[in-house]
Amino acid sequence: SQKTKNKQKISQPLLIATYNVRSLVEEWKQWELVCKAKAFNIPVIALQEHRIKNTPIIMRDGYKFLLASPPPKSRTILGLGFLLSPWAQRCYIDHNIHSDRIMSVSFTGDVHTHLVTCHSPTNVSTDLEIEQFYEELSTCVRSFPPHDVVVIIAGDLNAHLGKDTCNNNAYYECTNRNGQHLLDFAQENTFTIGGLKFSKKASKKVTWTAPNGQLNKNDHILIRSKWQNYLK
Repeated sequence: SQKTKNKQKISQPLLIATYNVRSLVEEWKQWELVCKAKAFNIPVIALQEHRIKNTPIIMRDGYKFLLASPPPKSRTILGLGFLLSPWAQRCYIDHNIHSDRIMSVSFTGDVHTHLVTCHSPTNVSTDLEIEQFYEELSTCVRSFPPHDVVVIIAGDLNAHLGKDTCNNNAYYECTNRNGQHLLDFAQENTFTIGGLKFSKKASKKVTWTAPNGQLNKNDHILIRSKWQNYLK
């Protein structure tokens, strides 16, 4: 856990993005992401797969990368982190690494806000790996105080949510195994899945285009249901 004296509270809408960056090892990719964050006025980006080792903090033009290194020799767990704007840094309280696949950052405000970035095992992983991930994620969110706290999860959950088990706002027709685990987690921990709240064109739901051109929605943002009306 790292802490700093906060100077400012979140008192305006907090725009959040989640992005599996595949790699931020090359410096130009870090600068490119900062430029995008500035262009779209995004103060906080949850990051997955940055692949940067042994560098917990990187500064680029006033923006701060908070990074958790990937485990040595891992081929599937490739690092988590956050990109914080100067404004977000002034609201920053601390951050914690809960596991190789889960990291959180906390901000002060009228109520404290905790943002969790995570990277789920893929849908071809073993049941044990996926169950362990969701046990760790449940432990993480339950560690935050239940009152006067906004908890948001933003990450690459490798989860397909289908109309067969959700509603017509789902992107897929059928829910896959990871998707069912995500639904069970949300129900057990009283979270709302943001993508199921809003009706959008299918093209607006896509979060990743595979190298073969296939369109996917693997990334999700969830919020503690008590605060779901604040999700826009």
